Order: sequence, then structure tokens, then C-alpha cells
Amino acid sequence: MQDTNWKYENLIYLCCWLLIFLVAFASMTAMFISSSASHPLLKALVRSGEVTAPYMVLFLIHNYLIAPLLVTKNKTVPYIILTVILVGAFSAFFVISPMKHRKEFYEAKARMEQMELRSPQQERKQDQTGPRSEKPEGRVPPRKPKGGKHAKHLRSFSLPPEALNVVVVILLIMANLGVKISIRQSYNKRRMEELEKENLNQQLQYLRYQINPHFFMNTLNNIHALVDIDPNEAKECILELSRLMRYILYEGSKPTIPLDKETEFLKQYISLMRIRYQGNVRIDAKLPENVPGVEIPPLLLISFVENAFKHGVSYDEDSYIEVNMEVRDDRLCFSCANSRHESHQDEHKGIGMENVRKRLGLLYGDNYVMKVMSDDKKYEIFVEIPVKYEKPETS
Repeated sequence: MQDTNWKYENLIYLCCWLLIFLVAFASMTAMFISSSASHPLLKALVRSGEVTAPYMVLFLIHNYLIAPLLVTKNKTVPYIILTVILVGAFSAFFVISPMKHRKEFYEAKARMEQMELRSPQQERKQDQTGPRSEKPEGRVPPRKPKGGKHAKHLRSFSLPPEALNVVVVILLIMANLGVKISIRQSYNKRRMEELEKENLNQQLQYLRYQINPHFFMNTLNNIHALVDIDPNEAKECILELSRLMRYILYEGSKPTIPLDKETEFLKQYISLMRIRYQGNVRIDAKLPENVPGVEIPPLLLISFVENAFKHGVSYDEDSYIEVNMEVRDDRLCFSCANSRHESHQDEHKGIGMENVRKRLGLLYGDNYVMKVMSDDKKYEIFVEIPVKYEKPETS
């Protein structure tokens, strides 16, 4: 990105200097043509180079040697000192150098003052009749400049070339510094956005890696409980777990997946739990059969279901698990409720639930709802998130 900014900045400078040279060349060409000079284009080209070359040298020194002290290294005092020295050196150069443009400046100024004193009627008469007649009767008195003494002083006031060059030098440095700071700020802004995005991805990846081992640990504990009770059911649970692991391996790393796949994953997990809690727990799961085109982040809802089975089942009391999911327009509504028992009153807090809350905040900011409703007999979580509709492929 930094190389791209460097090329973009230099392209701006190239276009600006090309425009400055073309303006100077056009001005010099008009001047030499009006003075009936021989080879006006060649002289205008040479003269434009003489005028712009000192400013170009000053720009190169400031842009590549001095300005980086302030823009990239944040060294304000050395930058100010070197800039003052640079302006002073070039000001002295413009004063002591035997440049022809100073003489041309004063000659052009004198010609403009003489033209102001001539009346328009006299100029038109001279153009129509040729040389003026020697008879005084036809003469028209010179027109006085309008505006009185103040206007005369204003027209006669103009900066000498030396002072004008210093003003141009200062403006050139300010413009160069403004462009450089603007491009640098734009680069820093884009870089910060990339770092924030990269940090977000790393946090999501970290949370996902935390959720997966947590899920496997709980599932393996469930299978371990079945090994001594019913080895055949334990084998079937291992097969179900292998399907779940395949899903996590191939689908869990994607940014979003079809809701159908996530729903199927939840059904397989609930089926695994049915094998373990045969007849002991009432399990009601209402999941959509087919929601085409809807996508959500993978492994986002499993922690709620897993948490319900972990803390909502008791072998001594009646237990139940209720899972509901539906899509309403562009929102996915999910709820998971479980029975609450006295022995599990404070067990709904854990790594999985905290990670899910953090992940929801990273993914959706403030555009999601997560409510926890509980009493002595029931614990329920309600989640509402925006869903992404996959764009249909166009032929």
C-alpha cells in the first residue's frame, strides 16, 4: 500500500509541474509573439525552463529531504529550521542572481503604465487614419485615470520580482506540505482500517478455536458416559461425532454458510443427545426445513444448545430442552430454553456463552439482540440477528 501511495503522490506532483510548465510556456509564447521576436516558440521553451527550474529544485529538496522530517518522522523543530534555511537560501539566490526577468518585469510595467495614459479615442483614431496629424485641432487631451490619486497608487503598486519570488517559494512549500500530509493521513486511515479488520478476524478466529475444543470436550464426556451403559449406542455416538467434526473442519472456517447446513448440524447434535438421554429428557426442536439463500456465520448457535443440555438436564427431576428457530424477513430469531434445577442454579456461566456474546458483538456491533430470561424453573436465551441472503447466480 505504501508503494501505491508513493506512486500516487508522485503522479500528482508530475501533473502539477507539467501544468505549471505549460502555463509558463503559453505566457512566454504570447510575450515573444507580441514582441515580434524571431523563433518565439524556441525562446519561450528556453525561457519557461529558466523560470521554472529554480522552483523545481526547491520543490525536490523540500519534498524528498526536508518534508519527511515532519510528515513521517514527526520532527517539527528540525523541519522548521531547515525550511527557514531553504527559503532564505533561495531568496538570496533570486536577489543576487543576474536574471533577465527583473529587467523584463520593469519594462513590462512601464509599458502598461504608458498604455493606461493613452485615451481609447486616440488609439482608435490612430488605428483608422494611420500616423497622427501634426495639426493640434484634431488632438484629444489625454484621459485622466479614473479613481483619482488612490486608484493611481493602487495601479502603480506591485511587488518587485524578488519579493514575488519569496511569496511563490512559501506558497510552493505550503502546497507541497499540504499534499504530503493529506496523502499520509489517507494512508494512515486505510492502514488503521486494515489493522482493525485484521484484528477483528483474529479475535473471531480465536473465539472460534475456543468454542470448538469446548464443544468436543462436552461431546466426548457424553460418549464416555455411554461406554459402560450401552457400548453399541456409544459407537453410534462416535459416528455422529465424526459427522459433526467433518462439518466443523470443512465449514467452520468459512465467513458464512447456508442456514440449511447450520440447521442440519444442530439436528445431528440434538440426535446425538437423544441417544444419550433416551426417555429421560423431553426434547422439542422446531427448526426450519428449507430456507434457501439465507446465510449465517458457522457454529454460532451450537453453544446455546450445548449449554442447555449441559445445565438443563437432571437425572432426578423432569427435564426438557426446547429449541426454536425461524426467519422473519431479514432477521433470524432463535430461542433455546431448558429446565432449571436447584443443583444447577449458577452453572449457566461458562467460556462458551461468553465467547458467543463476544462473537456476536464483533460480527454485528449493536445490530443484534441477545436476551436471557430465567427464573427458578426455566432458563431461556433469545437471539435475533440479521441474516445475509446469498445473491442468485446470473447466467
